[in-house]
Amino acid sequence: MGALKDYFRPEFLNRIDDIIIFDILSPKAIEEIVKIQVSEVTKRLKDKNIDLRIAPEVFAYLAKDGYNPQYGARPLRRLIQNKILTPVAKLLIGREIAMGGTIEVGLVDGEFTFDIKRKHKGESPIVMPAILLE
Repeated sequence: MGALKDYFRPEFLNRIDDIIIFDILSPKAIEEIVKIQVSEVTKRLKDKNIDLRIAPEVFAYLAKDGYNPQYGARPLRRLIQNKILTPVAKLLIGREIAMGGTIEVGLVDGEFTFDIKRKHKGESPIVMPAILLE
């Protein structure tokens, strides 16, 4: 609260109805936010009959790089977009993943990897139409 008084005049502060001071997010809270954000992506793909499996090291990477002390977890959504959603959308557009398939996201030397699994051996997959994730 003292920091606010250093930057704003008392007349301005008196006009504000309520001031909420947020604590810095704990690493555990960030991990939970990552799980929630990734579960939204997983559900969207599940609706398209595609499974998404995320390796634990990917979760750790997202929790570390998706957090900024000044902005909290706000950068996380953009990081997931850039590191997971865009590459998956390219796989869908390129018809490299089929309905009933699985995408396994891993991390090797700081780079995301996308391993595509078919539903069953010998079964010809139904090709997914070229669409972008919403």
